[in-house]
Amino acid sequence: MLGGLFANLLTWRIGFYINVPIALVMLPIAVTKLPQTSRRAFKLELIPSLLSVAGSFLVVYGLVGNRYKVVSLVVGILLILVFVNTQRTAAQPLVPLRLFVSAQRSGAYLARFCFMMAMLPFWFLTSQAMQQFLGFSPLMAGIVFPTNHLKLHRRHAGS
Repeated sequence: MLGGLFANLLTWRIGFYINVPIALVMLPIAVTKLPQTSRRAFKLELIPSLLSVAGSFLVVYGLVGNRYKVVSLVVGILLILVFVNTQRTAAQPLVPLRLFVSAQRSGAYLARFCFMMAMLPFWFLTSQAMQQFLGFSPLMAGIVFPTNHLKLHRRHAGS
């Protein structure tokens, strides 16, 4: 709803900054309220970090659709594969591959990935449809969307 209010009064681009004040409020709370964990030296390896960022960027860039989409996808996938290979031998991997050894955990990761891949476009397209086809303002779409979601949830929870 806050995003709808900002989009209605200012511009939709301001929605990208909503998390900044929330983070500024939550950071001091987290520092004071969360228990300390044991500290250990950590060395961030630059090459694997760059591989993961560049690979992810190129895959997304290729999926968005441009005239280099096939090249972007192929190079992005290759960079991600090289990143995964570097994680196998890294002393302190960014993504410990042991997390994927359990078939149950890997299945849960895959199910969550598929769920989010289905839901994110739904949330985006539903709010777009409310504005374009139903004539809602961004603010009204922001108010109505969670309200309808709660009604559907209550209806299914009661049955």
